[in-house]
Amino acid sequence: MNAGRISRRQALRLGTAALVVGAGSGLAGCGGGQEGQDAPQLRFVNATVDYSPADFWVDGLRGPTNVSSGGGFTGYGFVREGSRPVGVGPSGGAATVTVQRSFATGSFTTALALMGSGGNEELRFLDENHSAAPAGSVRLRVLNATSASGYDVYVQSGAPSSSDTPLVAQGYNSLSDFTDLPSGWRRVYITNRNSLSVIFRSQEFNFPGRTVGSLVIVPVGASLAVVALQEQGVAARLIHHA
Repeated sequence: MNAGRISRRQALRLGTAALVVGAGSGLAGCGGGQEGQDAPQLRFVNATVDYSPADFWVDGLRGPTNVSSGGGFTGYGFVREGSRPVGVGPSGGAATVTVQRSFATGSFTTALALMGSGGNEELRFLDENHSAAPAGSVRLRVLNATSASGYDVYVQSGAPSSSDTPLVAQGYNSLSDFTDLPSGWRRVYITNRNSLSVIFRSQEFNFPGRTVGSLVIVPVGASLAVVALQEQGVAARLIHHA
C-alpha cells in the first residue's frame, strides 16, 4: 500500500483480470510514477451477483470486460477530467446502469457495481484522497456490499474476543468511518453483528504501515469474499480459509 496520497503513478491497464490471493500475499508498496500523468484514474469492482461477468462503460464506450462477480476487479485506467457517464451491465450487453460522475485532475476513484437492496444494480464511487496513516498503523474502513443487516470486522492476528473492538459494517451499502489499526501481517475476521462466532477468516495478509484502504464485503453465493482496496494502489481479493 502507498505511504500517502500520490498525485502521479503509472496506471495499470483497465481490464486486468480478477485476482484471488493466496497465503503470503499482501498489498504491495507504491510503484514509480510517470511525469505528466495527471489525468484522473478509475478502477472497477464487480460486487454484484447478477452480472456474472460484467462489462463497464465510460463516456459511452465499453471499457473493462468480463469482470467476474463476487469481487472481480480491474486496475486503474485514465479517464478525462470533468463530468463523465460511467456504466455497468452484463458482459456482451448494453450498460443497464449509468451514473454521471465528476473526475478532477490527479484524482483516483474506485467504482463499485453493487446489487441493490431490492435486487436492482447500482454504482457507488469511493474517492481515494485521504491522508496517510501514522507510522506503524494502517487506516481502514469497511463497506457492506451484501444484503445482510450488518457485520463486525476484525483485522488482527488471532480470533476475535470480547476485548477486541471491531470495525462495524452496517446494512447494505453502508460505509464505515476510517479507523487506525496496527499494521503488519493480519487476518480479516468477520462475524455477524454483536457475535463472536466467526463466519469468515481470511488468509494472512500484509497491511503495511502508513497505508490507507477500504475492505469491501461482497456476496459469493452463500458465502463471502473481501476485496481489499489500497487507495491509489493495488487491490486483492481475500477468500475464506477455514
